[in-house]
Amino acid sequence: MPLIERRLNRGLCLYSGNDLLQTDSMSEMGSHLQEKVKSSTRRILFFLAKLVSGAIVGLTLALIFQELIGFGVISLVLIIVVVTLALLRIMKPWNWGRLLVFDLICFLVALLLKMYISLAPGA
Repeated sequence: MPLIERRLNRGLCLYSGNDLLQTDSMSEMGSHLQEKVKSSTRRILFFLAKLVSGAIVGLTLALIFQELIGFGVISLVLIIVVVTLALLRIMKPWNWGRLLVFDLICFLVALLLKMYISLAPGA
């Protein structure tokens, strides 16, 4: 008796007389789902890393402008949000390497600002 194959949506195959092939397609579907979950988790973590980097730079710039100009809390939050969103837009095509280099440069600039503040006369 020949095997009768009927294709359903999503690549599932039903065979009359051979259930082993059906379990193979189920395992393929499970591994495909596992790969999708893994790639989604990586993308979410990368987006969160970009968001944290942008938020830290936004907070730093907002605090500097608040100290120079002396505006209120609403303007502080607005500057944080605008700078964070602008940096997220700029970082859109970046990969992990560029993000780490950007974070390293921001860290070194922060150290320079800290040294300038600590060495400033009259501080």
